[in-house]
Amino acid sequence: MILPYEQGPLTILKESSTSLNNTDIPIVWQDERTCNADTRQFTGKVPLSAGKTLFFWFTESRESATERPTILWLNGGPGASSLPGLFGEIGPCQLTSVTNTTVNPYSWANFANLLFLDQPAGVGFSTPADDGSYPVTLAEASDDFTAFLTRFVNQYPQYFQHGFYIAGESFGGRYVPRFTADLVRRQLSGAPDALPVQVRGIVLANALVDGTYSLLSHYELFCTDGPTADLLRFNATVCDAIAAAMPEAERLQRVCQATYDPILCQAANEFGHNNLYKYFQEQVDALKHSPYDLRLGCDAPPICIPVDEYSVGNYLNNPEIQALLGIGKYQEYVSINFNLNFNWSTRPEIMLPTTREVSYLVDVAKVRFLVLNGNYDVIL
Repeated sequence: MILPYEQGPLTILKESSTSLNNTDIPIVWQDERTCNADTRQFTGKVPLSAGKTLFFWFTESRESATERPTILWLNGGPGASSLPGLFGEIGPCQLTSVTNTTVNPYSWANFANLLFLDQPAGVGFSTPADDGSYPVTLAEASDDFTAFLTRFVNQYPQYFQHGFYIAGESFGGRYVPRFTADLVRRQLSGAPDALPVQVRGIVLANALVDGTYSLLSHYELFCTDGPTADLLRFNATVCDAIAAAMPEAERLQRVCQATYDPILCQAANEFGHNNLYKYFQEQVDALKHSPYDLRLGCDAPPICIPVDEYSVGNYLNNPEIQALLGIGKYQEYVSINFNLNFNWSTRPEIMLPTTREVSYLVDVAKVRFLVLNGNYDVIL
């Protein structure tokens, strides 16, 4: 039976007798050879349909794993693997070379169990269906996410008795609110196959919840005495042009919010890029500034992520590492599936914000939010 959705000390909504030794989801225990984590960890692939799998990497909290919350982490894209989040952001280990890792003393694993998921299918070590198809909308990706998470929670309920949180960065601002809202709606409707634990909160890190709204910040960023003034300040002519375009950009943004019409939201986004963002884009094109960290130049166009961050790909393409991870037949790992990214980007639905989902989670489900935004992240 699904209990009322409310914050409380008990997060298990349905009981499960499945133990850690259950092998419904085949797992491979990891050690310092793949991730010097200072805690227990395992990897696996959850089959969803013919050929389609989702790869995960789970690390226990460094203290009292079954008495700590669990945080599921998603990188963005769309089409970005979540393993750079493990090795380069919040995970328990970090790369020191293309062959070695060291303990990350600042990892969120100090306080929580961490579950890194490569999704949608076809991203990272996750595989598409046998016919080569993979999800191309949030709705399709959400169904797979729900199927994966339900199986994982049913197999390992002991990790979810003290809170469950979903976190994401960048395009995670679309993934996390949509996936969470879908989970909660099924729980509140009493669906018999609903996720058996509550989502206590979500974390949005530099998250793209509403692309049109984020473009409206450029006047404040580059035309006022804010935190970026010492790095980049537009001249009066550019600032006047941005100011003149702001009323129409705000009107189109409100229309998008009110209608959730993909075509109208696309029009709002295009107007913002053509009249607000284009001035900063000129700086990126000239390799002067990275959209992800204004303090840096753009050494690796067009996405400007520093080259050393791609060492995750070199590391995970080592056949010995893949064998230890249980990948099976050698699988080329790329941090971003650009084919998937392109297919998603050509669909008008990608322009839809997730503000309605955020409002639902705040007002109806009472899910807690933590929002993290970097002062120097321009594009989210």
